[in-house]
Order: sequence, then C-alpha cells, then structure tokens
Amino acid sequence: MNSFSREKFFPIKRNLDLNEIESLIKNLLIKSKLNNNFEIKDVSSLNNLIKNSILFLNDNLLNIKQSKEDICVITDSENIFESDFKNIFLVNDLSYSY
Repeated sequence: MNSFSREKFFPIKRNLDLNEIESLIKNLLIKSKLNNNFEIKDVSSLNNLIKNSILFLNDNLLNIKQSKEDICVITDSENIFESDFKNIFLVNDLSYSY
C-alpha cells in the first residue's frame, strides 16, 4: 500500500468511520459485513490501495494481495460481496453510492 497522505495537501473537513458510511448509504444498502470500524482516510483505486480507505468495485475483482481488513469495499456485485473482504457493503446502485 502507498503511504501517500492527502491530508498534507487538502485538509479533511469531516472524519467518517464505517458506521457513519453505513448510515449514509442505508437507503442503498442490501447487506453489509463489518469486522472493524475504522476512520476513512481516503478513497482507493485498483491501482492505488490506501490503508483505511474506501474502494468502489463493480465487476472487476483483482487478486488483491494487501490486507483486506483496512479497506472497505462498496459494491453492487454479489460475487464481490461473497469474496474475502472483511469490511464490505453491498448496495443496489453503485454509481449513486459515490
């Protein structure tokens, strides 16, 4: 994982943890699995995984080798939801959940 800190360039206006994210997307939420509640620091991409971040995934599930405990995935794919991510939300509309 990269050690880039967005806070050095752009201050965070509001800190959110996974429970708060769950509350924000409750109207879109189908299922969730949360092993630990951590504060979100950034948004990850498939090319740039960041500790304590959110990753939005649709159909593209790569073989992610980094720890899956410190990334929260939001997806609309049942297959991704059933994978081994420790913190994941299944939503009915991924594009609206951004």
